[in-house]
Amino acid sequence: MALGIVCEAVDLALVCRVCGAPFSYIKTGPGRLRRYCSKDCERARKRAPKRTLSKGCVVCGRLFATVNSRTHCCSAACVAIKVSATLKAQAEERREKRTCEQCGSLFTPARRSAKQLRDGHVQQCCSRKCLGLSRRKTPTPKPTLPKPLRSCCECGQAFAPDNSHQLMCSADCRTARVRAQIRASAMRKDQRNRSPRSCKECGLTFIPEYGNRRRSFCSQECLQRSTRRTRRKAERARLRLITVEAVDPNIVFARDRWRCQLCGCRTPRRLRGTTDLRAPELDHIVPLAQGGEHSYRNTHCACRACNLAKGDTPMGQQRLFG
Repeated sequence: MALGIVCEAVDLALVCRVCGAPFSYIKTGPGRLRRYCSKDCERARKRAPKRTLSKGCVVCGRLFATVNSRTHCCSAACVAIKVSATLKAQAEERREKRTCEQCGSLFTPARRSAKQLRDGHVQQCCSRKCLGLSRRKTPTPKPTLPKPLRSCCECGQAFAPDNSHQLMCSADCRTARVRAQIRASAMRKDQRNRSPRSCKECGLTFIPEYGNRRRSFCSQECLQRSTRRTRRKAERARLRLITVEAVDPNIVFARDRWRCQLCGCRTPRRLRGTTDLRAPELDHIVPLAQGGEHSYRNTHCACRACNLAKGDTPMGQQRLFG
């Protein structure tokens, strides 16, 4: 159902704005009052020329004709000047007074550019002179907070990191960490046989470590002891201008099954290099002093007791062949 507004009919006495004749008007609803007594007066009002007003421009001061009472400027240029001056005055009002840090006087800060607004620049001095004097002062050093300590991943020492990503205290620790990672990666990819084996010098069982070329000896001492003994016998034979062959004592001992070829007793590998009377030693069947050669066929396994008793005297053994 439509709802309507009910108003009382009011009889009004009005005056026509064109001819000035009085007329009556019965108002029955909301809306503006009539201004003209008839349609002819209304059409005459629309055909009449508009009134022109003479005003003085508020910017340049010259007179101009206008039909609008709210127009105050003679041209668009004067309007732009007025708007710019209005905005400037409003900006001046919005800018608050500041106290100069150098001379202490009150001043109005200059308008900041877009870059200064973006960087948060604030004017602290009233003039360039005060700004220069303030810059000559010795700046107060800012208090530096101690950096939090961190434990080095390689050596475990506490250090102050330069950034949040630093994990090692020095370049040496970083180098050691990288080398360890490369070594671990190479060991994972290594396919060589690293099963436990016996040392050729002392007989101890060991597992060769990665990168160690001493595959047959458990330590550097065993390697040096074996090399020194072999070299010494070869040098003795070379000084006597005798045939010299690269003889490995361990091969000779394994060939003779670790038994003395003079008395037949056992010569355990664990006694190798000791002063025990049953320690295995490399003996020349024909001594080097008697012109014997340093080769596999002129050497055999002998215990320490028999080797000391024999000395450089041949005991009638047969030279080995092959």
